[in-house]
Amino acid sequence: AILRFNGSSWSSMSSGTSQTLNGVWTSGSSGFAVGTNGEIVRWNGSSWSRVTSGTTETLYGVHAISASDAVAVGAIGTVLRWNGTAWVRVNSSAIGSDIYNVAGSTANSNRYYLTTDNGLYSLNNTTIATVTTPYAPRLFGIAIDGAGNVWTSGQRGSVMRLGSTWETVSLAPDLIDVWTTSPNNAWAVGEFGFVYRWNGSAWSRQTTPSTGTLNTVWGASSTEAFAGGDNGLVM
Repeated sequence: AILRFNGSSWSSMSSGTSQTLNGVWTSGSSGFAVGTNGEIVRWNGSSWSRVTSGTTETLYGVHAISASDAVAVGAIGTVLRWNGTAWVRVNSSAIGSDIYNVAGSTANSNRYYLTTDNGLYSLNNTTIATVTTPYAPRLFGIAIDGAGNVWTSGQRGSVMRLGSTWETVSLAPDLIDVWTTSPNNAWAVGEFGFVYRWNGSAWSRQTTPSTGTLNTVWGASSTEAFAGGDNGLVM
C-alpha cells in the first residue's frame, strides 16, 4: 500500500503491485517505492507503475539525487542504480551483506552512502568502498543534511555524524532510523519508543507516549517531526 498526505489528510493510492513495499522516495513529480521480490514502482506525478528492476532480491531502501539518478538497495548486497531510463545492477561484491538504507546528496559530489550489517559504505559513480568509522556496528538508518554531513544510526544505540571528522555517540537501545534537517537538528528513533534529538551540541532523550518500536522518522524543522513504528504507531 502507498499512502499520500495532501496537507490535511491521508489517502490510499493504487501502487500497481501486491508486493510488500519497504521504502519510498519522492520529490515533486518523481518517485520510487521498493519492496519484496525486487519490486520497484515509479511515480510520474499522477500515478504509480511497475519498473523492471532486474533482481528478485528484497529491496529495503531507495533514494534519489534527481529524477535521473537514484539508488535502491537490499538483501545480499543488492545495489541498483537508476539512470533515468532503466535500473542497472552495480557490482557490490565488496559488501556481501544485507543493505538496509541509502542516502545521497549533491553536497557530497553526488556520492551515496549505504548502511549495512558490516557498517558503512560509499557509492561513487559505480565504485563501492568501505567507509572507515570509529565504530562499525550494524547500521540501519542514514540521512544527509544540506551541508553534506552524513548521519547514521544502528545497533547498540550508535549514532555517528561525518562532517570534517567523525563524531560518534553510544546511546541505547538499537536506533533504527535517523533524520536531519540541518547540522544543528537531527532525530534518532528505535526500540521501546526511544527518541533522541540533536540540538547542535548534544543528544537528549525525548519524552514519548509509547514504548512501541519506532522504525522511521522524518522532520520538517526543529519543531515538527513524525515517527512511525510497529502496529500502526505514529507520533
